[in-house]
Amino acid sequence: MEVFYLILGFVLIVFFSNVLVDAASSLALKLKIPKMLIALTVVAFGTCAPELAISFQSVASQNGEIAFANVIGSCIVNVFLIIGLASFIKPIKVKHVTIKKELPILLIVTTGFSILMLDSLFNPLAANTFSRADGFILLLLFSLFVLYLVQMLFKKTTTQEEVKANILL
Repeated sequence: MEVFYLILGFVLIVFFSNVLVDAASSLALKLKIPKMLIALTVVAFGTCAPELAISFQSVASQNGEIAFANVIGSCIVNVFLIIGLASFIKPIKVKHVTIKKELPILLIVTTGFSILMLDSLFNPLAANTFSRADGFILLLLFSLFVLYLVQMLFKKTTTQEEVKANILL
């Protein structure tokens, strides 16, 4: 029975992920927002919701290692497996602007996470833990990222309005 539930869960995930991607693409077109921005917000939040639930449940039941492994495993799967398979099937075109803006963010996130994780690197007597201070730093970085996305959205909207206004003149 467990195998049936596993297969059913996989089928439902695939089905609803298609619904999410279609809805996000439609939203981007209707609001005239770049698809990359929608992917960084709506799709990213939607796809990380199960991971968030698993992580909260594991921390609540004193299994923080599961939350940590969930994050690391998800990053590895997203970067290597998903991008690898997708580009193997069909090459993915990445705009220069995307590389210029989003790649540094990925590097900052990865570096910051690594530094916060490696307490023993800076103090050999310390255990490698994520403290409340580390959590605050991570949440602060996340907030800055969300603010960056909102700023991009308003900048894009303002630019579109300026273009329309110039056409009308």
